[in-house]
Amino acid sequence: MSNELYNIIVRVTDGIYEGIAIGGDVFPGSTLSDHVLRFNNIPQIKMIVVLGELGGRDEYSLVEALKSGKINKPVCAWVSGTCARLFKSEVQFGHVGAKSGGEMESAQAKNEALKDAGAVVPTSFESFEASIKETYEKLAEEGKITPVMEITPPHILDWLTHIPTDIEVYIRPGSSNG
Repeated sequence: MSNELYNIIVRVTDGIYEGIAIGGDVFPGSTLSDHVLRFNNIPQIKMIVVLGELGGRDEYSLVEALKSGKINKPVCAWVSGTCARLFKSEVQFGHVGAKSGGEMESAQAKNEALKDAGAVVPTSFESFEASIKETYEKLAEEGKITPVMEITPPHILDWLTHIPTDIEVYIRPGSSNG
């Protein structure tokens, strides 16, 4: 999930400051909100993107932080697992934490709570990329982000034709290079 999210983010923004992947641990060392609150206090971070999943209640600590004003940066969020409602019985996803134990742990309930708390929440995972892009572009228009232009590295053959002249090159006698 993290790799897919990072791929989405770098396609529509100028990059990622830091990425984390947490969840599924019975006794986690940190929570989603621990990191989001930390990100909120790093000046270089201008927006926060969260990809959660059904099961557990960690996203609700983020909801409370948003509602209480502890987070003042835009948060784009999506909780995956909305397909779980299509199954007649409870479904276990990737790890122990990705199992919905009731309505409050459903992806739909978490997405709705995040949206009500002020996060930018798309209507589907397919539109998550557009939500991230729109939020990023809005920040750029407001002057809160100055996009960093990507630097194109020189083509390797260009580099080879511009070998510095102060380098001594030794070619072994009898080699095919001599």
